[in-house]
Amino acid sequence: MANTKQAIKMTRKIKRQTAYNRTWKNKIRSAVKMLNEVLSKENSIKLQKRIDKAVKAGVIHKNKGNRMKSKILKKKLS
Repeated sequence: MANTKQAIKMTRKIKRQTAYNRTWKNKIRSAVKMLNEVLSKENSIKLQKRIDKAVKAGVIHKNKGNRMKSKILKKKLS
């Protein structure tokens, strides 16, 4: 349990950040599942945009975003 005011504030802040990150990660996961079911050009473009937004928001690392987009392109081409 937090003892100081600063620690209490940080726990509130961490809860907000966790909720924000969780929503983005869920959006990406659901888009990946949708893309695996139906590989179409529109879905892959939407997914790439979502990944870029997540990277920009700091939810996922830049390299992970690039790996995910590369994986999508490989699936689309094969």
